Amino acid sequence: MSAPILRVDLGALVHNWTRLSALAHPAQLAAVVKADAYGLGIGGVAPTLARLGARQFFVAHVSEAMALRRTLPDPSIEIYTLNGLDVAHLAEMLAFDIAPVLNSTQDVIIWRQAASARTLMPKAALQLDTGMNRLGLKPADFNDLPPFDDLNIPWVISHLAVGDDPLHPTNARQIEIFTQLCAHVPHARKSLLNSAGLTHLDGPRFDLVRPGIALFGGMISPELTLKTVAQLSGRILALRAVATGDSVGYAAQFQARRPTMIATIGLGYADGYPRQLGDRARMWIVEAQAYAPVVGRVSMDLITLDVTDIDPGRIGVGYEVEAFGENITVEELAAQAGTISYEILTRVSSRVSRSYIGL
Repeated sequence: MSAPILRVDLGALVHNWTRLSALAHPAQLAAVVKADAYGLGIGGVAPTLARLGARQFFVAHVSEAMALRRTLPDPSIEIYTLNGLDVAHLAEMLAFDIAPVLNSTQDVIIWRQAASARTLMPKAALQLDTGMNRLGLKPADFNDLPPFDDLNIPWVISHLAVGDDPLHPTNARQIEIFTQLCAHVPHARKSLLNSAGLTHLDGPRFDLVRPGIALFGGMISPELTLKTVAQLSGRILALRAVATGDSVGYAAQFQARRPTMIATIGLGYADGYPRQLGDRARMWIVEAQAYAPVVGRVSMDLITLDVTDIDPGRIGVGYEVEAFGENITVEELAAQAGTISYEILTRVSSRVSRSYIGL
């Protein structure tokens, strides 16, 4: 099969959940699975997370929440939409027990009106703006709202701006503001830390930690002992000998300085591999157990590698080539592309098939 594939190691996901749970103790661990579980496929990973004990899941949009609810119909599982109350889909949110994260006074007012008509008060979370200046209630907003005693708000949340820098003064300031504002909703439990905050800060865990990228292997380091969860790979479609001076690919960007063996891989930017990595990145030939540099431009469906230095007996058409995974971390690829691991994972396109292994 020549089509690219994203292998998702559920055993590694179990390991990461267990490791992060230990780091979060005594707080509970939630699962942030927005953007189709960071590109890994929400239908493939969410059941494993639920079996591990995840009872709070966070997504961005109602469409993601609906997909997750179809996968996890258990009413004891709480699903929250981080981007707030979607008035256009309010009926669906109420019908399928999808809880908004209330991000503004308007959200609170509309939700109070809608929720009061229900026999059983539906859940919602409340977000506090402690310094990100994106979403959430600011201190002055509480002057315009009545007490929250009539609402079913199990969680008050906020988000760290620089959780990956433990010495940055913004962290202490956000923690202080968060603690102060939580007094407005004394019956709610608290959630502040994300992946970066959990893995970098030696501070309060509060009641619930919300990792995303760390669950899915986007923060691999020896200190964390997290495992790689995702591997993106394609296959060699052709091997072609190129003479000195000949070019390869669009714009003749790569010109051979020696007799060169080119391997063409069935993977491209339409699959999510960054176009800017032409002449900058490397890939891992699985059967050969060897690296090969990407040469020439990354095109929509194809990438070319210089495999001249690999023994011809160790390489052939149909061989598997890892774009990222165990041998090329997603962090390495992200650094070469001038981006972050979050983007690398979430940009893997829907035409790439997902395969779930390890359990």
